[in-house]
Amino acid sequence: MSTTVKSSPLDIPPSPLLHDCADLFEPIIGHMANLSFTQGSFARTYKTEQVLPLLKKPGVDKDDLASDRPLSNLSTISKII
Repeated sequence: MSTTVKSSPLDIPPSPLLHDCADLFEPIIGHMANLSFTQGSFARTYKTEQVLPLLKKPGVDKDDLASDRPLSNLSTISKII
């Protein structure tokens, strides 16, 4: 609850909604996590990520692919689980 609320483009329920209604979503996400542990699998929808290139340093050549580092955005629920 003390972390900053950041949304991912992959979030179905927005992160601020999950944060503000944590007492409502907690049992649902907890049940999903327990199912994942007991079944030994993780839902494919939560394995999806958005990968964006990010420049390593300001002022480097933007056209050189070696100047980029990948930044992965996961959905908030997959981060919680």
